[in-house]
Amino acid sequence: MTPLVTPLAASLRTALIRILPMLLTLPLCAALAAAGLLPWGVVLAVSVALIAYAALTFVRVRFVRVRRPGTASRPGAADG
Repeated sequence: MTPLVTPLAASLRTALIRILPMLLTLPLCAALAAAGLLPWGVVLAVSVALIAYAALTFVRVRFVRVRRPGTASRPGAADG
């Protein structure tokens, strides 16, 4: 079965909700770096990680298998 595509707005909303904690970490790291309590390299690393995580989360949320109502997989049942 080929993966189906969810609507773009729903995918963006779900991905944003999932990355929100990491998104809030970035300004905190920047403030700590500006105060001299954290190296600026950490801010750069968190930024790169945030971009990668956001992209992977969006792709994972965007391309999901959509099941018909009433056909939820049972434990031990073969998917096919």
